[in-house]
Amino acid sequence: MIEERKRTRKIKKTRKTNIYDYAGRIVRINLSTKKISKERVSEKNVLKFIGGEGLAAKILYDEVPPEVGPFHPENRVIISNGLLSGSLAPSSARITLTTKSPITEIYSDSNAGGHFGPELKFAGYDHLIFQGASKEPVYLWINDDRVELRDARHLWGKTTWEIDSMIKAELGDPSIHVACIGPAGENLSGAANLIVDRARAAGRMGLGAVLGSKKLKAIAVKGTKGYKVANPKEHIKICQKLYEGILKDPYYKIMSIGTIGLTKIGYSGKGGRSEPMVRYGMTEKNYMPDFENISCENIKEKMWEHDMACFGCPLHCGNWTHVKEGPYAGVKGEGFELNVHEDSTYMDVTNPYFLAKWGLRCNQLGLGVDEATLPIAYAMCLYDKGIISEEETGGLKLEWGNEKVILELIEQIAYRRGFGAILADGTKKAGKKLGRGAEYYSKNVKGAEVIADLRLCYDVALAESVTPRGSCHLKGLSFLPVWGADYVTPEERERYLKDEIGSPFSYNPADPASHPWVVRYTIHHMAILDALELCGFPSHWVLYGSYRLKDLPPLIESATGLKFTEEELREVAERIRAVQRAYNNRLGLRREDDIPGPYNFELPLKGMLFDKEIDMKLDREKYEGALTQFYKLFGYDEKTGIPTRETLRGLGLEDVARDLSHRAILPK
Repeated sequence: MIEERKRTRKIKKTRKTNIYDYAGRIVRINLSTKKISKERVSEKNVLKFIGGEGLAAKILYDEVPPEVGPFHPENRVIISNGLLSGSLAPSSARITLTTKSPITEIYSDSNAGGHFGPELKFAGYDHLIFQGASKEPVYLWINDDRVELRDARHLWGKTTWEIDSMIKAELGDPSIHVACIGPAGENLSGAANLIVDRARAAGRMGLGAVLGSKKLKAIAVKGTKGYKVANPKEHIKICQKLYEGILKDPYYKIMSIGTIGLTKIGYSGKGGRSEPMVRYGMTEKNYMPDFENISCENIKEKMWEHDMACFGCPLHCGNWTHVKEGPYAGVKGEGFELNVHEDSTYMDVTNPYFLAKWGLRCNQLGLGVDEATLPIAYAMCLYDKGIISEEETGGLKLEWGNEKVILELIEQIAYRRGFGAILADGTKKAGKKLGRGAEYYSKNVKGAEVIADLRLCYDVALAESVTPRGSCHLKGLSFLPVWGADYVTPEERERYLKDEIGSPFSYNPADPASHPWVVRYTIHHMAILDALELCGFPSHWVLYGSYRLKDLPPLIESATGLKFTEEELREVAERIRAVQRAYNNRLGLRREDDIPGPYNFELPLKGMLFDKEIDMKLDREKYEGALTQFYKLFGYDEKTGIPTRETLRGLGLEDVARDLSHRAILPK
């Protein structure tokens, strides 16, 4: 918890008028009974959780008890925009899906951009709560005050791109925004996602499969109401300053070709990579001599046509690519993002034209790129080590970089057939099914796939391991480890570490003394951004950015009229994380679930890190010490990782404390 805080400020309703820039309404859709109802969001809950992911986490805690499984009709899927969705604030486009994951079987959420979130706000709604399960496929149509379920039997079996076009044609309006699942969601693949506006994805944790279990194919929205801002002149002034900060930042130039521009951060001034390019599960040096084939410069030269942006975003992360030669000629569309680039290295693929084909096909099938690709890379690792053979794979030769096999496997994963059916629920479950030591090489935390290598430094390992949805680089991972780029000096890093993060220690990737403070700050920061539904890219999460915690109170006040201090925002963040952690604690998760797999402590990672040879693995004693300090900072029991009664009461979560106490879970 925040040091020396005795109790939270008293939260009470302070006005009878609506909060500005906030719709204040929930739409509840019972898919079993087809009943649709509308509810108000109390101002008290806005003050406690802000909105977005924050309020959705509390709804899930209250409405989905431990005995309800991911595919049970009484599981909820909550789609949320945030307090600042659709405002003038840069990159105010995000939505969060919250549910119980079929991959991890614990709390989960996933975030997407596009234009759907602001459009939902303009229609007058902040959250959609889906419960029950329809017997026949349906989709939800929202047109301002009109909200109705429509027959989707003719849409079942179609790809996400087909769905987007068909619904717009059926409703006679190309400006409608559509979020939908593909065949992967229909077949309950654990890799299934929700695709928004054809290319933006809520891609983690298999949330599309939960929608598929409910026979909900799509949500289409049209909003024309707009909203009122508390202080328009001040809001414009603050947002203008934020935009100017983004445009002046060195990072802005890196993003000139979207998220794949971040590969430039992977090089120091002398050309050394910031992270070794290592095949999945391997430890030997593997610099991928033809890595330049998938450099952002080569991609821009060979097939990039133009960039695309989410609502109100100056970074325009999206890329429209067009393959004009070779066996994949004719492949074109939006969707070539950083994760496509990163995951390709795990499979040892360096053909940029193939990456375009593979990434776009994942979007069409409604597959999360990470959730589909990392299990394939894992299977290649097992094949390489002789743990599995063609007998287990159905005749597929899983050699590194085999493009034909990769394309076949994403189809199998989407449709849950053949060897792909084993991979469809992630590497942890696949390892258990395959046996023979396969589990050891699964890179997961709490069943969720690990993207960044946890052996790089302790704050990476800690951040990815303590997040509520399992391994997640978005909720706690700081970019301090890669601040070896030319435009960030050690002095700037240390000043930031002291003045904003509040660490009493200097930063050293090999010494975790400062790392709990680094992770805490990023958790505070990202929890608030996800509650406001502001994108993490123009923020501290990626180097400098405009959205630091200290920037947010005046921005919130100008838009909504609500006054928060930076300290109060940190408290909201801790309240959100406490609810999410308590949800998992009810399911049996404890301290041991915040510790990464044994290979991280036993197998060294070898390669180059900013022109230096490395031979890195985690030291268990150091990691355990950092975890204990992290628990102290948040007020969690050091032995179990469960929030203490004092912490929950101090955060105004007496109901959660009573629930955990009633279940004999609360630490004594």
